[in-house]
Amino acid sequence: HALTRILLDRGEIPLDIFGKHIWARNPEMTIKMVTDNAERLVNVMKTWGDDWQEATERFQKALPDFGKRFVEELEAKPEEFSVLCHGDCWTNNMLFKGDDLENPTSVKFLDLQISAVSTPARDLHYFLTTSVRLEVRKKYKNQLLQEYVNTLNSYTSRLQYEGSVPDIDYIKEDLRKKGIFPLELCVSIIQLVTGDTQDLADLEDVIKAAAEAEKSGKQVDTKSWDLSKVMNPNTVSIIKDVVTDAVESGTI
Repeated sequence: HALTRILLDRGEIPLDIFGKHIWARNPEMTIKMVTDNAERLVNVMKTWGDDWQEATERFQKALPDFGKRFVEELEAKPEEFSVLCHGDCWTNNMLFKGDDLENPTSVKFLDLQISAVSTPARDLHYFLTTSVRLEVRKKYKNQLLQEYVNTLNSYTSRLQYEGSVPDIDYIKEDLRKKGIFPLELCVSIIQLVTGDTQDLADLEDVIKAAAEAEKSGKQVDTKSWDLSKVMNPNTVSIIKDVVTDAVESGTI
């Protein structure tokens, strides 16, 4: 993030390639898939009992604009601190080095297919939601964010960056403003990362079929990508935590 902030200022990151997230390049299809999956999650939430009635109703009311809000927030606004985000920032796309698996000495990022310019919140939400155990995130989230800020400041200083660098309050507010991101993860990647997906259709096939249907004017069918069917207890626990945060922050 530190290096890409500098390269963006220099105009050395081609915005015709990285300026718009892949999900924002075909907004109609993305909105359709995200909204359909969100509706399925809401239907699952209706089975969680009376304690979840308010959250379910609030999510239900948010559905008409949910996909559109997600697509709009993918692109950083001019006044926001933007970087080149990895876009698929979870541990399966990280290569760790070290003799001791518990204490790696370095890490490299893999799979840069959906990298795009956005705010740090995109990668931070993605990583914290998909790759940090729930109990660890709940206990150490502020500490992890502070470490991110410290490292960002350290590298921008070493690279002699002269612009403004976010402090912890800015990052927390950025995460709050982009609260739609972890909620969208709950209707997509979280269910893939934690669920039982052996019988699920391949995402690339689903996207290809949806694009072909859209071109021919046919109804886009997303039923083969019904992620609500793959959820397990761990999936549900993570989703409940994210939904609770979304209610408390006013995201829904």
